[in-house]
Amino acid sequence: MTAAERKQEQRQREKINDVLSISDNHGRLHGERSGEGPRQHGTSEIEEIINARERLKHARPNRPEGAGPEESGFDRNAARAYIRSRLNDELAAQKLEDKIAAIARWAFLFPGWVGRCRICGWKADSSIGEENHVWAAYENGLRLQDALSRELENTESGDPVIADFAKERSGVARRKLAEERHFPAIDRRMRQRKPISVT
Repeated sequence: MTAAERKQEQRQREKINDVLSISDNHGRLHGERSGEGPRQHGTSEIEEIINARERLKHARPNRPEGAGPEESGFDRNAARAYIRSRLNDELAAQKLEDKIAAIARWAFLFPGWVGRCRICGWKADSSIGEENHVWAAYENGLRLQDALSRELENTESGDPVIADFAKERSGVARRKLAEERHFPAIDRRMRQRKPISVT
């Protein structure tokens, strides 16, 4: 060791001794603690720290139990098919809305009758009123059709009382459907593939 290195080491020792020789006779500073807080739940702060270190040292990683997504029977293709069907349903609903709007234009833009239904003569206040009129007529016709098909199914029932009653009711449903003037025109245009013309 050279003389310069010895002097440097000597200075280091003196600095350490100076720091160690400072006495702590003034006590703690404001807000300074000795490291021991009040006891909580029967243990001191230091015991809680030691217990926490022990738990962390022996802890295993927390993983969910059971099979993962690949093992649980999750079918990605089925999920995609479901999403496609939902999108198709939304697109079909939008197409239905567009079709009803086109039928409303056909029904209410009849030359000389603008704003009046060409089938019944009802006067609409707005385009929304026109569409609501077409919707109501179409839904009423569908309900009548469903009632007729239910009654026709009941006529094939094995019970003669139910069959007779169903025949009577099917006649009423058939008559109401025949009296419905809007439904045949709207249904014909709903089934039409080409765009609906106003004339």
